[in-house]
Amino acid sequence: ERAAKEAQRDAILQRVLGAPHKARAHRVLGLQETATKAEVAMAIRMAMRLLHPDRSMNVPLGGTPAGRRLATAFKRVNNLNDEL
Repeated sequence: ERAAKEAQRDAILQRVLGAPHKARAHRVLGLQETATKAEVAMAIRMAMRLLHPDRSMNVPLGGTPAGRRLATAFKRVNNLNDEL
């Protein structure tokens, strides 16, 4: 289960950091344009749970490149709440 969550976190991390900065929440989270606000909100919560720096699995924090990438992705997902 832990390996599956790490893989899920890494996939979301790549999707969030690979999306353009002004991209809509649907595109950043990999959802279809027809997704409802509730579906988008649920995807944001799931991504925030996986990307939260305090709950990171096997990612050294404290200014490391991996830690900075994780913190940046978390902030971007957190900012998606403004779209809702």
